Amino acid sequence: MLIENREPKGEVRDSGYYRAVGDVAIADLLRKTQSAVIANGNELEKLIFKYSKHPITLRDQKLPGFNLSQKQAFVVQMRIENPGSKNIALDCFLATPDRIFIFEMKDGMNFDTKKSAGEVVSLKRAAAYLKERDVLSRPVIPKIVLWNCEDLSFSSFKCKEGVQMLMLGQEFAKLVGIDKKTVDEQRVLDRNINRAYIISRMKEIVEAA
Repeated sequence: MLIENREPKGEVRDSGYYRAVGDVAIADLLRKTQSAVIANGNELEKLIFKYSKHPITLRDQKLPGFNLSQKQAFVVQMRIENPGSKNIALDCFLATPDRIFIFEMKDGMNFDTKKSAGEVVSLKRAAAYLKERDVLSRPVIPKIVLWNCEDLSFSSFKCKEGVQMLMLGQEFAKLVGIDKKTVDEQRVLDRNINRAYIISRMKEIVEAA
């Protein structure tokens, strides 16, 4: 995700960043950077879709509508529309002949109690919905993927019920048929461009001061 391409909504002078620093140029840079950080999760999903080698890779599917009886399918962004209840957005969905996996993708690996508990509740609701409607009666396994975590003992997921759902990014990549290294290398390229952009803008700001 390139910082220079981000265009946060609203007037810079109305932002909390401007109130904090009192400088339009600095506030604009901070806003764009924060916008890029927030969007990194969506960018990860785009790269997962782009580099997926699964023979049936789909994007932006809805339930009902999607053929849930498929024995093989990998979906990036699955929306469950359940009348009378809150809709659920799944980051990824994987159907195999004997199991269904549903995934919440996380770029980081530290989450507070309220946020982590909410993710667990949402995944459990989605799992129950899918289990009831799968004609193949496959077990539905919810997972929370910590993409950049290499050792779960270093993660901080403050919901005991959800700890058993945690999965390393490398494990996820292997399961769905993605070369994690390729995805990470693309992100490093963006990171290098972002670093150069930040340095360039900071120089401009200092020179104009």
